[in-house]
Order: sequence, then C-alpha cells, then structure tokens
Amino acid sequence: MVRFFWIGLFALTLVFAQTAQAELQHYELDGTRSKVEFFYKTSETPSKGVFPVKDSDIRIEWRAIGRSSVDVTIDTGRARVFDPIASLALKSGDFLDTSRYPEARFLSRSVKAKGKGAVVTGDLTLKGVTRPVTLDVAFQRLVGAPEDNSEIVLRIRGSVSRADFGITAFPDVLEDQISLDFMVFLRRTP
Repeated sequence: MVRFFWIGLFALTLVFAQTAQAELQHYELDGTRSKVEFFYKTSETPSKGVFPVKDSDIRIEWRAIGRSSVDVTIDTGRARVFDPIASLALKSGDFLDTSRYPEARFLSRSVKAKGKGAVVTGDLTLKGVTRPVTLDVAFQRLVGAPEDNSEIVLRIRGSVSRADFGITAFPDVLEDQISLDFMVFLRRTP
C-alpha cells in the first residue's frame, strides 16, 4: 500500500525555503498514475467513474502560493463508469454529449493558502457551459520521494451540480451533486 505524508502548505514553505526558488515551478502530470474520479448516486446506490487527463499546465510558486496556476483538460470521450451500459449513456447527448464536446477544461483564477493545503477557484467548462468551481487541495509526498519538491502529489476534492452544466437527464434516479476526487502525481520539469 502506498503511504503518503500529508504536508501542510506552511510546512512546505518552511522546509523547502532554502531549495525553492522564488519563481513559478512548472510541473508535468504523470498521466499513467493520475486520475480524476467522480462519484454519484443512482437510486441511493453510490457509484463512481473516471475521466482521463488529456493535458495539463500546472505551475506552483512555493513562497507565494497565490501566484500558482492550474490548467487541466479532461478527455470526456474516454470517460467511463463501471457499468458498460452506463458508460455509453454517459457519452450520450443526455449527459456529456462527447461527440460535440470531447473535452472538459478547468482553468484556475485564484489559489489561496488554507490550513494544510490550498483552495483553488476557477472555471470548469463542461458540455460547452462554463461555471465557477472551488476545489480543496492537499499537498502530499510519496514515501521516499525527493525532499526538494521535484515530485509531489495533489489530492483535490470538490463537487459540482450537473444541472449547472445542462445535464438534467433522469432527475428521479440520479442525484444532482457530483463529487470530484483527483489524485494528481506531478514531477517538476526543468
């Protein structure tokens, strides 16, 4: 089992202040390990699905976290849930309409320190509709990872209303709130 050390934003600043540069650090996302999961309920039965990450541009400034930014593109055409019939329905016009909207994108507008992590507020564009979304971020490091912040893990959580994006099919079976849970493995690039 992979164990994580939870590291608060302030601890990161203090521990790595000597090695961190006072500039934005660019990070590359490891697409094979990173995942964007979403959770929903159908008739009170919890279920989950996965969105593959298509592209990302993540920049972090450890000494001034507010200058950090996140830009992530999701491949909605490859979204899946753990029921083959539901996966087909997810891609249909009633839900994501992936033939017309094969991507979703989150672009941050602000990053603020909060407790042992940060809050990222930005715009999510899904099915051609853009709405503000706020996400809670926790900074982590894998056991044995370098201590210079060159490899980090972000645990990102939030929720969205599917109705806000025009996804209203089956309201008597499918709840409106969709929970989001991202596990993002990052490596600093030169």
